[in-house]
Amino acid sequence: MTSAEFEKQAKKAVADLMGTVVGIGAEDLETVWFAHVLGNKKCLLFAPKAPNVYFEVTYNFPREEIYVDVYNNGKNVCFVRNDIGEYVKRNELIWE
Repeated sequence: MTSAEFEKQAKKAVADLMGTVVGIGAEDLETVWFAHVLGNKKCLLFAPKAPNVYFEVTYNFPREEIYVDVYNNGKNVCFVRNDIGEYVKRNELIWE
Protein backbone atom coordinates (compact mmCIF):
# COMPACT_ATOMS: atom_id res chain seq x y z
CA MET A 1 0.00 0.00 0.00
CA THR A 2 1.44 3.38 -0.96
CA SER A 3 1.46 6.31 1.45
CA ALA A 4 -1.28 8.07 -0.54
CA GLU A 5 -3.43 4.92 -0.52
CA PHE A 6 -2.93 4.53 3.24
CA GLU A 7 -3.90 8.14 3.93
CA LYS A 8 -7.06 7.71 1.86
CA GLN A 9 -7.92 4.42 3.62
CA ALA A 10 -7.14 5.92 7.05
CA LYS A 11 -9.55 8.81 6.45
CA LYS A 12 -12.19 6.39 5.18
CA ALA A 13 -11.80 4.18 8.27
CA VAL A 14 -12.21 7.15 10.63
CA ALA A 15 -15.20 8.43 8.64
CA ASP A 16 -16.80 4.97 8.78
CA LEU A 17 -16.20 4.83 12.53
CA MET A 18 -17.21 8.38 13.47
CA GLY A 19 -19.57 9.43 10.68
CA THR A 20 -22.73 8.29 12.39
CA VAL A 21 -21.63 9.68 15.77
CA VAL A 22 -20.54 13.23 14.92
CA GLY A 23 -21.06 13.48 11.17
CA ILE A 24 -17.40 13.38 10.15
CA GLY A 25 -16.70 12.50 6.53
CA ALA A 26 -13.34 11.66 4.96
CA GLU A 27 -13.26 15.12 3.38
CA ASP A 28 -13.47 16.69 6.89
CA LEU A 29 -10.26 15.06 8.11
CA GLU A 30 -6.81 16.64 8.05
CA THR A 31 -3.49 14.81 8.41
CA VAL A 32 -1.35 16.19 11.23
CA TRP A 33 1.50 13.68 11.21
CA PHE A 34 2.54 10.71 9.07
CA ALA A 35 5.27 8.08 9.48
CA HIS A 36 6.43 4.98 7.61
CA VAL A 37 8.52 2.62 9.73
CA LEU A 38 9.61 -0.93 8.84
CA GLY A 39 6.79 -1.38 6.35
CA ASN A 40 4.10 -0.15 8.74
CA LYS A 41 2.43 3.23 8.42
CA LYS A 42 0.92 5.53 11.03
CA CYS A 43 -0.85 8.88 10.90
CA LEU A 44 -2.62 11.31 13.20
CA LEU A 45 -5.83 12.85 11.90
CA PHE A 46 -8.12 15.55 13.24
CA ALA A 47 -11.43 17.08 12.21
CA PRO A 48 -12.41 20.69 12.95
CA LYS A 49 -15.97 19.41 13.54
CA ALA A 50 -14.65 17.50 16.58
CA PRO A 51 -12.00 19.86 18.01
CA ASN A 52 -11.19 17.89 21.19
CA VAL A 53 -10.77 14.52 19.46
CA TYR A 54 -7.93 13.14 17.39
CA PHE A 55 -7.40 9.83 15.63
CA GLU A 56 -4.31 7.66 15.42
CA VAL A 57 -4.46 5.25 12.49
CA THR A 58 -1.96 2.41 12.08
CA TYR A 59 -1.48 0.08 9.11
CA ASN A 60 -0.07 -3.30 10.11
CA PHE A 61 1.68 -4.45 6.93
CA PRO A 62 2.23 -8.17 7.79
CA ARG A 63 -1.46 -8.65 8.67
CA GLU A 64 -2.84 -6.08 6.21
CA GLU A 65 -4.99 -4.54 8.94
CA ILE A 66 -5.80 -0.95 9.86
CA TYR A 67 -6.33 0.07 13.49
CA VAL A 68 -7.99 3.30 14.62
CA ASP A 69 -7.44 4.74 18.10
CA VAL A 70 -9.65 7.64 19.18
CA TYR A 71 -8.32 10.08 21.77
CA ASN A 72 -10.12 12.84 23.63
CA ASN A 73 -8.10 15.86 24.71
CA GLY A 74 -9.45 16.24 28.25
CA LYS A 75 -6.76 18.48 29.67
CA ASN A 76 -4.35 21.11 28.39
CA VAL A 77 -1.62 22.35 30.73
CA CYS A 78 0.80 25.15 29.83
CA PHE A 79 4.31 25.26 31.32
CA VAL A 80 6.33 28.47 30.95
CA ARG A 81 9.97 29.16 31.62
CA ASN A 82 10.60 31.32 34.69
CA ASP A 83 13.47 33.71 35.43
CA ILE A 84 15.84 30.94 36.53
CA GLY A 85 15.17 28.67 33.55
CA GLU A 86 12.77 26.20 35.15
CA TYR A 87 9.45 25.30 33.57
CA VAL A 88 6.48 25.89 35.86
CA LYS A 89 2.78 25.34 35.32
CA ARG A 90 1.10 28.55 34.17
CA ASN A 91 -2.50 27.46 33.71
CA GLU A 92 -4.68 24.45 33.29
CA LEU A 93 -7.65 24.24 30.95
CA ILE A 94 -10.25 21.55 31.47
CA TRP A 95 -12.28 20.69 28.37
CA GLU A 96 -15.81 19.54 28.92
